[in-house]
Amino acid sequence: MKEQTDIFDVNSENDPEERSCDAAIGERIGKHGIWLGKERRIYDTRNKLNDLTGKEWLQRTKSVWTSERCVEDRAAFAHPAPFLIKDIRRLITMFTKKGMLVLDPFAGSGTTLMAAAMDKRNAIGIDLSSEYLALAVSRLKDYLSGEESMLFNPEDLGDGLAKYIPDIQLDAEAEKEWNSFLMNATNNHIVLQSQNGICQALLEGNSKLLIRDIPEIDYCVTSPPYHNILRNKGEGVRHDGSQTRQGVEYYSEYPDDLGNQESYQNYLNLLRDIFVEVYKKLRNNKYCTIIISDFTVDKRETNAHGDVINIISDIGFVFMGATILVQDSKVLYPFGYPYQFRINHVHQYLLNFLKN
Repeated sequence: MKEQTDIFDVNSENDPEERSCDAAIGERIGKHGIWLGKERRIYDTRNKLNDLTGKEWLQRTKSVWTSERCVEDRAAFAHPAPFLIKDIRRLITMFTKKGMLVLDPFAGSGTTLMAAAMDKRNAIGIDLSSEYLALAVSRLKDYLSGEESMLFNPEDLGDGLAKYIPDIQLDAEAEKEWNSFLMNATNNHIVLQSQNGICQALLEGNSKLLIRDIPEIDYCVTSPPYHNILRNKGEGVRHDGSQTRQGVEYYSEYPDDLGNQESYQNYLNLLRDIFVEVYKKLRNNKYCTIIISDFTVDKRETNAHGDVINIISDIGFVFMGATILVQDSKVLYPFGYPYQFRINHVHQYLLNFLKN
């Protein structure tokens, strides 16, 4: 007979977890389970990947997610290609435990670092743009100065449950490496620390070079620039709530900026070079998620997400599947109307990879 914690058929009427509903929070269920209440259900102590229960884990394995906005996203829309806090929190809480270290090599407006701070993960964000790093710092300072109460998530562990899933304690060597990195911050480093000791470090410069000097990481999640689409002469969409077509600013004038590569192949080559460095820093049996949409090159649709899967797999990562992130709030535009069909991209791909 299977132990109760080996069964996670949460939709079954015969689910053994239902028979544990009268148990007290923290009570052992079977050999490996800890009962965390009817909403969260059983946490399996063999879970080395994250702090989720079986019920929560299963929800994150769906191949389609719907993007969710929150009021704290508002400042991010000063960036031409923001992604949203709740979407990144779902990823971070799937692929890390509290206290682990997350990297975003294209930090932009700082959404990854915001999500990491909210869920008690350390993070490093790198970006070429001083303007967007300043925006990220501003957002983090606002959050750390007292907006935490506005960001309640029912899935967060409350004080009464935290003792059953303790914070990660770094081994001595990893802790030494992380502390050394924080203590030796240079002029292009900004480190913000929350009251619980979690740190968010922001670095200005070239990811390909700066990643070489960071500690080993537990997870990488990022959304790279989509080739040079922001340099197109035509107008783009700025998501400022105006629902109108407006010009958008490109990221920088740096030759090593992914958004400044003249050819699509050069773009892919540089993207590959950056993720070679990510691969070197990612711990074994840890994950990387790249958020990307297909886009046009020379007015022709590309299979960009497929090309990214190929180049990242060539590095040595194992492709673990794509989640489609549906963005229903995106505005539809009559591209090609009334002469030719042209697609409106209202989703992104969350491409998940494993280093083993």
